[in-house]
Amino acid sequence: MELTAVLASRIKEAGAFVYISATGAGAGLQNLLWQIPGASSFLIGASFPYSTTELESFVGHPLEKYCSEDVAIEMAMAAYTRAKVHAWGTGKTSTPCYGLGVTASVATNKIHRGDHRVHVAVFGSDNRVHTYTRTMVKQEGLPARIDDGRDVDEIALKILADAMGVSTNQKMTVTDLSDDEIMDRFILNLPVFTAGWGIRRSKAWWEEKSRPSRAILPGSFNPPHVGHFQMANRVNNLTSSTPVYQINVDSPHKGNLKAAEILSRVAAFVAAKKERPIWELQDYSDLSFPIHITKGRPLFINKIVEGSRHFIVSTETIKTFLDPKWGPSAHEVLQTLEKHYVEFFVYERSGFGDFGKLREELCEQYPEHADYITKAFRDMQSRTPNVSSSAIRKALE
Repeated sequence: MELTAVLASRIKEAGAFVYISATGAGAGLQNLLWQIPGASSFLIGASFPYSTTELESFVGHPLEKYCSEDVAIEMAMAAYTRAKVHAWGTGKTSTPCYGLGVTASVATNKIHRGDHRVHVAVFGSDNRVHTYTRTMVKQEGLPARIDDGRDVDEIALKILADAMGVSTNQKMTVTDLSDDEIMDRFILNLPVFTAGWGIRRSKAWWEEKSRPSRAILPGSFNPPHVGHFQMANRVNNLTSSTPVYQINVDSPHKGNLKAAEILSRVAAFVAAKKERPIWELQDYSDLSFPIHITKGRPLFINKIVEGSRHFIVSTETIKTFLDPKWGPSAHEVLQTLEKHYVEFFVYERSGFGDFGKLREELCEQYPEHADYITKAFRDMQSRTPNVSSSAIRKALE
């Protein structure tokens, strides 16, 4: 059996989900994997974003260059996210996922001025980015183009096999990026994800000239559930603020999130939109509110720095966010919130008490802030279902 067939078979036997993308050369990898009987058990999909506009649409944002290591990494992460959408949507959330990106400059009908080169990247559930770059011999003409394409297909196959731990002895030298580098270069650089049928990425809204009004719904969203969607949609319908789901990567009580976990949670929002029965959703008109990733802003008083003045919370949050175990005293927190006149859109959550009584208790406990609490802690006159992300995860295991 040829080496390519051996590697493709091993990739299938690894029991993972794989999504591949290539801007030109490397697209033949789809055929190499598809030829293995039973490929549908692991090959989730493939994308061929050949034009610059298609490539930008695939990664979710404008690009300055189109053939570079960074672009291959962006493609691999976008491909990984699509594999995770499938994992969430089918309930197979424990299945490892891998995304591959290939961008290359190869032979055409004339010699290019720059080098012919290939950039391959693989991003996986192990939160590692494997990258490989090779400068190729400059040639021209159809036979050379076909040869280059075949070479890139095989290179991509070998790098994918290496990343999945199923390669042969013919390993290739790859570069691994640290989690901090992945997070800083490829997540926090464009921290706002808009998850509709595709995924768009952008800068934070306080960097926009218009600085539109936002209502922050903070959480871990692992995964998002009907309560989150219900709260966001009601605020969208009844106020002038656009809801934003916000995930902080370094929560003081839940540990730091890695890039793979962030993209998995973004994928869960997409899966919820596509696979509503799994989330027990009925008719929520818009599940495509932005998802904002932050770092170093776990507390409400930290988030005010961003210009956030409205928050969407449940009674469960109101009962706990003044606890001094988070660091600042309750008086310090309320004093800061009142100074900036931060408003809270509060929903009752089944099992966590009546909000009206809770607000009265807070006023009695902190009389110097009673007027602020009465006016700024707004009762949304709605109760969210007593559902939890952990229960959904357990049901999907």
